[in-house]
Order: sequence, then C-alpha cells, then structure tokens
Amino acid sequence: MNRSFISVVITNQPLAVSGYFTLTVSVDSNMPIPMPGQFCMIKIPYSLDPILGRPLCVFDFEQGLMTFLVRIMGRGTALLSKLTAGDKVSILGPLGNGFPIVKNSQLPIIVVGGMGIASLYMFIKKYGASALFYGAKTASELIFLDDIKKNCDNLFISTDDGSAGVKGGILDSLERYIAAINSNRLIYCCGPHGMYKAMAERFDRTGLDITVSLEERMACGIGGCLGCVTKTNSNTYSRVCKEGPVFKLNSISFG
Repeated sequence: MNRSFISVVITNQPLAVSGYFTLTVSVDSNMPIPMPGQFCMIKIPYSLDPILGRPLCVFDFEQGLMTFLVRIMGRGTALLSKLTAGDKVSILGPLGNGFPIVKNSQLPIIVVGGMGIASLYMFIKKYGASALFYGAKTASELIFLDDIKKNCDNLFISTDDGSAGVKGGILDSLERYIAAINSNRLIYCCGPHGMYKAMAERFDRTGLDITVSLEERMACGIGGCLGCVTKTNSNTYSRVCKEGPVFKLNSISFG
C-alpha cells in the first residue's frame, strides 16, 4: 500500500490559542488507515527549504480526510501554517506503531499533557476511555475540550495556574484516582518527557500497565538515520520512529 504521496490541503484553521492550527488534507485512497498514535512526515513538495519533513501525529482521520494538530515550533511548521485550501503537501505515512486497540470492557485510562492530545484525540473519539486526565499550563491550552467531553464522561481536568479544573499537575489527580479504584488498569499517555519521568518514579512499583508516546526530533521517519533513538532499560537503543513512537513506560530508561 502506498505510504508516500502528494496531498491537497482542504482546510488550514488557526485555533484560539496563538501558534496552534489544524491542517486537514485529502489522502490517497491506497494509503493504509492510520492507527491512533501513528504519525506522518510532512513537508512542502518540490522544495529544499526546509529539506526535511516534520513529524506530525495523525490527529483525526475519516472519510478520506486526515487532520493534524500543529503548534508552530520553527521554520517548517511556520511554513505549513501559511498553506491555504488547494495547496499541496508531501506526505509520508502513516509511520510508526500506534496505541493498541482494546475492547470496550478493557478501555484504558488516558492521560494527556498539553499537546499530547494530538496523539490520543483519535483514540478518544473512536473508542472513548474509562477515565480521561487532561492537564495543561492554563485553560486556553485545553484544546478541543468540548469535543472530548462528548466522548468521555469520566473526565478530570487540571491546570498549572488553576484557571480550569484542579490547580497543579495532572499526575496528582491520577494518583488519587488509582488509589481510590484499587485496581490495576491499562493507561495510555501522551505528554512531555518530564511527565513520563515523574510517572515512572510514582508508579514504578504499582504494577500498572502504562503505554506512552514519545516525541523526538526526526529526520527520515523510517528508521534509517538513527537520529531519534531513545535508551531502554535493557541498555539498548530503540528508534522512536520505527520501534515507537509508542512504548511501554517501564521499557524506557530515564537515567
């Protein structure tokens, strides 16, 4: 099945939060259906500025359209933010390994930190969650919160500044919830590296099955350049683009 093609921009919608936008493109009919947590390498076609594509999680996919939630971080994403309907982009993907799909009776607890929603939104939309913990710096960065509420009744919100939900980190709420239900649950998580390190320290001996999506700088996206390796607890290195970006938390070394 084709994983490399030229796509047409359908919409490019700025969000209320400065520097964020959603980019929706048409997809090749032969492209494999992306799994939640997979990503694509995207760039302006026929251009060497920049040479490399940008790795973007598949935010949503339906009816021949694929959407990416993007935050402007540099020249590549700034150029993507200026695209308009009818412009073309080069797509390589879907790539990597996504979050495993589970049965309704085994729906995971989902933990999202900030832009981590980009990786798990499609899972939440299609399958829901037994509970969802969504944290951000401030209320305005709780992106697509209204849509998420439609797909998950058991929702816990926290913000660093207390402007929405509980003031503080989302892991405090998660820890209290885990203690209250007194049950080992499957947890899917996407957030900053510091969140994963804190989760590893807090839940190392709990027996929780925690699956996370890593974010690293990528050049090729297909495992050839070895530019996105992460150290594992077996003292080896795994390619985030190829063996990941989804890993078991207890397999990652934070030393």
